[in-house]
Formats: sequence, structure tokens, C-alpha cells
Amino acid sequence: MRKGKKSSESAVHDLRKRTGTRLVIVNHQQGVSVDMPLLRRMGLLALSHCSDNTGGHGSTLSNLPVVEVAIVSDAVILEVHRQFFREDSPTDVVTFSYGEVVISAETAAFNSGFYGHSPTVEIAFCLIHGLLHLNGYSDYTILQATKMMRRQTRILTRVYQELWPG
Repeated sequence: MRKGKKSSESAVHDLRKRTGTRLVIVNHQQGVSVDMPLLRRMGLLALSHCSDNTGGHGSTLSNLPVVEVAIVSDAVILEVHRQFFREDSPTDVVTFSYGEVVISAETAAFNSGFYGHSPTVEIAFCLIHGLLHLNGYSDYTILQATKMMRRQTRILTRVYQELWPG
């Protein structure tokens, strides 16, 4: 086992104790290959960083005992988007204030091609977006969306640095 991997695993274990929020990630789709162990490690690190960044608009992340993440297909997220938001289009991520984040693996895989990283990393980026929503961030205006995107990018960068130092 590499030294960096061992230290990142112990850091992830310590984060579970620190945040008090469990992160449950379930892959409900088969169309896109997702590195679930990597996504779980990235998700736990992101949870810690998102918990430290309150957006101030009804943040609930610190009060949630568990955040459940569902990785789904475009067809499923389209139905979720229609049913709960009356939007007739697929999207990459939908967040519910009670602690559920729904992410489309297909949309994430498509978007990952534009950013030059894997679908798993793009799904982690979407997860960060959902966690920030749970911690009070909003993206209804261009200014809010820009601020949130910057925060997401910073958190993803920190997660990378913690998983692969040096």
C-alpha cells in the first residue's frame, strides 16, 4: 500500500467522526462505469469541506444525520426533475433539503468530456454541488451560480490535494 493512500484512508475515517453526518452513496444505474470506492472517499472529504462552508440560506447539512446520494440514469433524473420541479429536461444533479442528492451518471459522463476528467470525478463535482445546496448555497441568480461554481471548484481541488498529495 502506498503511503499517500494510507494517509488519505485514515483522514477519511477521521472525517466520519468529525462531521457527524453519514454519507451513503448508491449506484442505481449501469450505463456509466463509476469507481465507487474512489467516489466514496472523495465524497467524505467533500462533505467535510462543504460542512465548513455555510452559504447562509437555510443551511441544514450540519443537522443531517445522513446524506443519501443516488446515482441514476438520465431517464430517472428526468422524471425526478419533472415531478418535483416541473422541468421537462434532464439535469446533472437534484438536491432535496431532507438530505437526498440525485445525480445523473449519463449527464456527468457527458460533461466530464468537456472538463477532461473521468465520469467519477464529475459525479463527485455534482455531489459537492448538492452538498453546498444542503449547506445553504443557492444558484438561482448568475452571481449566486458563479460564487457556487467557484466554491465547488475550490473544494474539488482540496479533495484532489488530500487524496493525491504532492
